[in-house]
Amino acid sequence: MGKVATTDLPALEEDGVHIWLLPSPCPAPEMASVLSAEERDRVDCLVMPEHRVRFTAFHGLTRYILSAYGAGLPAELSFVAGQKGKPGLVTRDGTALSFNLSHSADRAVLAISLGGELGVDIEAVRQIDQMQALARNTFAPAETNAILALPQAQQMEAFLTCWTRKEALIKADGRGMGVPLKEFEVTVYPAEPARLLRAEGRASTLLEFELNDLPALPGYKAALATTGTGRALTCFQIV
Repeated sequence: MGKVATTDLPALEEDGVHIWLLPSPCPAPEMASVLSAEERDRVDCLVMPEHRVRFTAFHGLTRYILSAYGAGLPAELSFVAGQKGKPGLVTRDGTALSFNLSHSADRAVLAISLGGELGVDIEAVRQIDQMQALARNTFAPAETNAILALPQAQQMEAFLTCWTRKEALIKADGRGMGVPLKEFEVTVYPAEPARLLRAEGRASTLLEFELNDLPALPGYKAALATTGTGRALTCFQIV
């Protein structure tokens, strides 16, 4: 498990977002030792040993990273819930930090900003059973039609591109699946810039967010949604 170097950490600016690409997890006692009682209870509820390792490593490392921004000792971080229940953090000097964590298979991505709302999603590129039916039942018709019009060999990557872009938006909003995925549309082709094309009804609040793809690791797709436009993204990778 990589270490978090804090001495050379660039300042997080008001218009910036720091993106952390987290490494493949391995059992690490120092990560388990900083988890809260609630987080340890969640670990105990996981059946598969590899899922316990991933949760412990990614959530423990998140605490170490947030600590590097002046939020306090990793084990003593006190998270606060926003209006829609999303966790946030206040540093020792009173600065509000927004953050969002997503993990898939053996990789995770953590996004951090000074206030505002953000959402991040990462997905391992893999085969998904009944992908075409899932797209029809979940995505807006225009998105599904665009995906299924592609050669079959390209459909899975387009599906996951669409999925990460939509997930990032609803995580930034804070309502999660309370936002119907069929009530908004995003670009679905991997070569297209990530953009929100349409949002109506309960999804109309998504219009305040800017959408970006992230430079995920090979074999993964990732996207970020933030309030404001033109945010400067700085990426870090722990190895």
